[in-house]
Amino acid sequence: GALRTKQNSKMTETFALSDSADLSIRTESDDITLLSDPQATDLSFVYHGSGKATTKRDGEDLSIIVSGGRNGSLTVTIPQSSTLGELSLSTKSGAVDLPSLSVKDDVEIRTISGKVRLADLSSKEIEISTTNGDISLASVTDREETEISSTSGALSLDSYHGSDLYLPTT
Repeated sequence: GALRTKQNSKMTETFALSDSADLSIRTESDDITLLSDPQATDLSFVYHGSGKATTKRDGEDLSIIVSGGRNGSLTVTIPQSSTLGELSLSTKSGAVDLPSLSVKDDVEIRTISGKVRLADLSSKEIEISTTNGDISLASVTDREETEISSTSGALSLDSYHGSDLYLPTT
């Protein structure tokens, strides 16, 4: 359902999450953080900010869209026992943080000027792109391919394990 927030308000919502469900998150300038929690049984999110968060279920898949927010934060907690099918994160100028996450199929992370920080990401295919935001990756593991691109931002990759790594430049 649609949820409205007031200036600097906080909202929380919880969803049952089946294994291999897809998760899509879109913000304009709010930060996105994904956490994996061994005690969690459901996906939950907490949004702090001035925007409007809308959620949509499509079968087992979940979309979270934050619009009108500025400098807020969206923290999504996923049960450690669950494995997402696909993950799609998109923000214009918000930062993206993923401390540790394993995804069954594809991961797509896109920003225009937001920073991307990943501690430990494992997936079939991984695509990370930003126009002028920095990308910092500690450990990335893929089963098919990883593509990381930034037009003018810095890129740091500490550890890569996988099939094919593409680093296109412009």
